[in-house]
Amino acid sequence: MGFNEHRELQSPSRVAPARVWLERGLLLALLLGAGVALSANTADADLWGHILFGLETLAAGAPQTTTTHSFTASGHPWVNHENLSEMCLAFIHHIGGGRGLMLAKSALGLLVISSMIWAARRRRVGLTAIWLVVLVVAVNLTAGWSLRPQLFTYTALAGMVLMLAAAFARWESDGVVRFVWLWMCVPLMLLWTNAHGGFLAGYGLLVLYLGVRALQAGLRLGLAAWPLVLRFGAVIGMTALATLINPYGPLLHRWLFGAMIQPPAEITEWASLTPGNNLFWPGVFLLTLTGGSLILSSRRRDPAQVLLLVVAGCQAVSHVRHVALLAILVGYWIPLHCDSMLARWPGRSALKSELETEVRMSRWALAFYGISLAAVCVALGGVLTARIAQLRVDREQFPVSAVQFMAHSKLKGRLLATYNWAEYAMAALPDSPVSFDGRFDTCYPPHVLDAHFDFVLGDAPGIRTRPRHDPTSERLALELGKPELALVDRRQPNSVRILASHPDWSLLYQDSVAQVWGRRDRFDDPKSPDYLSPARRRITDDPQQGFAVWPALPQLSQKNGRRGNGFAPLRVSLPGGAT
Repeated sequence: MGFNEHRELQSPSRVAPARVWLERGLLLALLLGAGVALSANTADADLWGHILFGLETLAAGAPQTTTTHSFTASGHPWVNHENLSEMCLAFIHHIGGGRGLMLAKSALGLLVISSMIWAARRRRVGLTAIWLVVLVVAVNLTAGWSLRPQLFTYTALAGMVLMLAAAFARWESDGVVRFVWLWMCVPLMLLWTNAHGGFLAGYGLLVLYLGVRALQAGLRLGLAAWPLVLRFGAVIGMTALATLINPYGPLLHRWLFGAMIQPPAEITEWASLTPGNNLFWPGVFLLTLTGGSLILSSRRRDPAQVLLLVVAGCQAVSHVRHVALLAILVGYWIPLHCDSMLARWPGRSALKSELETEVRMSRWALAFYGISLAAVCVALGGVLTARIAQLRVDREQFPVSAVQFMAHSKLKGRLLATYNWAEYAMAALPDSPVSFDGRFDTCYPPHVLDAHFDFVLGDAPGIRTRPRHDPTSERLALELGKPELALVDRRQPNSVRILASHPDWSLLYQDSVAQVWGRRDRFDDPKSPDYLSPARRRITDDPQQGFAVWPALPQLSQKNGRRGNGFAPLRVSLPGGAT
């Protein structure tokens, strides 16, 4: 039964409250649904490292400037563009553990989505358009909204968009600019620069946006626009100076520009938006919705917004990591145009779920819709609460059992671990420095990076940053720094093949996901104090299913040494005497 098809009608005095509460219920359901999409509770491969580095920075009172926890790059300069966000993650984890991290992540997601809904409702956008845009945005944010420093970039970008909206709220009507909001971009950029390298995207957005506004002022006012243009320039200049206030000064910018010119192809987020990528179809829908809304809208199009959407769209097609940035811009700037586009459709009145037309409902219809919405909200709230309650470590993605075996067997030494497991190994096996990890070229020289991916991936056309010139270099990782242990992913057959054919290495452990190899002169020689007899080895194809609860550190008995509860290997002194 539709909203307009009820025989028993309520009095007009009861129609307005019904409309208000149904709208609120629909918006709450939308917010909770988006919150579920942004609350994936699986650990990121680099989360252990982010917390470890953040704790160490808090303990030392300053960030590390050279590579830590590595035996191949000790003393090499480390340009860490994520210091502030790592300290925040470490502090939140110190207070609330995995639940605290999930609560913070989900709260940021709800804050951003709710601000999009609020901004759209302030412009009187209909619920249908809001639902469509927000759901598409949430789906495109799902993959990127994980416990990583990128969260700071996404949240800061949303904050900057809101600041620009507040600054230019009266721009079209009377040409007024509220500069207090523009100057707020300076402290925002200071924090952003020290939290994540994505500040460059934010600064570029600000420059392009104010550049278009300056051009508009010049076309309107001619020479009289110069004072306004100079003030825009002052904001841009002061914001640029704020980015220099970081532990590395201009060195940070030089490194970031170099990374942008040739991003590592081994980082899949830098890949282009192709059908083989999980974000392809959500990204295509996002681009289609954006383009269709702008083309078919009868509302005035803001040239600054159009320019930035085009630039962000091109970046999203070139690199999937930028899809999230485009989604955030779409969430704030497209609902008005989407609403206008939908108004062109036949039967638009049937789509106006916010009861903008003459809508009256019977008591039974009101009860039905109210109970249905309440049930949906309760269900979504339950899912969201359950996700926040537990951060998971997927056993199919991480070598939980292999690490437990290494700790139980007291296997220690220089560890060659595949890059996506190395920071987990740092936390779980603190006595085993790694050869390479997810920090990539921020703290590892090119020859170490190249040797590692020659070992893990081989030639891998289209994936490797540069081709191998020496066919024997795929074994170079086994020589750099003389690793004594290797923790490899069986789904990376190149490394498995190399170790299986190497005379100096012996298999100590195997399950369906991981293998642990050791140097024969240490672990195969009965005279060696580290000898591991065949009876103590575990070579199986046991499936690794389910998950371990964060942080999934080894559980050891007291007689065997350290207990694996909490984040024991990561405990360091914090300011004020806390540990």
